[in-house]
Amino acid sequence: MALTFVCWVIVLAFLGIGHIFFKRLPVEPSNHPALLVIVFLVAVAIGIGTGMAAERDLFHMVLRSLPGTATMNKRSTKRPLPFLLSQNTAGRLRADGDGRPVAKVTEAFVRIFLREGRVYDGWPEFYGTERKPSEVYLSPACRAEKRPDGSWDVAMIQGPGVLVVESEIQVVEFLDRKSSQCFDLWRQTAEAAAAPANARR
Repeated sequence: MALTFVCWVIVLAFLGIGHIFFKRLPVEPSNHPALLVIVFLVAVAIGIGTGMAAERDLFHMVLRSLPGTATMNKRSTKRPLPFLLSQNTAGRLRADGDGRPVAKVTEAFVRIFLREGRVYDGWPEFYGTERKPSEVYLSPACRAEKRPDGSWDVAMIQGPGVLVVESEIQVVEFLDRKSSQCFDLWRQTAEAAAAPANARR
């Protein structure tokens, strides 16, 4: 009902603008085929726009962008995990997703605890944003195991990455890069690989 009202308001506004500029209505309002076509096209455009806005969480994004609303509006149409992962990928975690008063980061590595006990660290390269849980792909990635003394033993996965089934996840920790042993291992490996090339120059 509300969308129908919006469609007619837009169409009538279009007719009013036509009347102002051309001193006549572009079409006659009473059951004119052209008017019905215009209403149909406007309805299709609004339907597509509304669907895209819902898919991309545009309503809450726009609402949070208004001055003074960011601290009050923390809602999203996405589930929390895909929302935070998307904020992390876009480098917006500091603005919307990191509630610490200081030392906020724009991007973070994640540590994923699975229900059966395994733990993975890595960068969330791909992930599902649907309503139902899907998968999270970490690349680069590491296996992590907690030692008896509470420290972590982290080993690089020698390949592109690891695909984690989201329904098997128990906890996800977002780690500062400087605190991520996995990031540090991959950084050291990249620097070591680049050193011979730099020496040859």
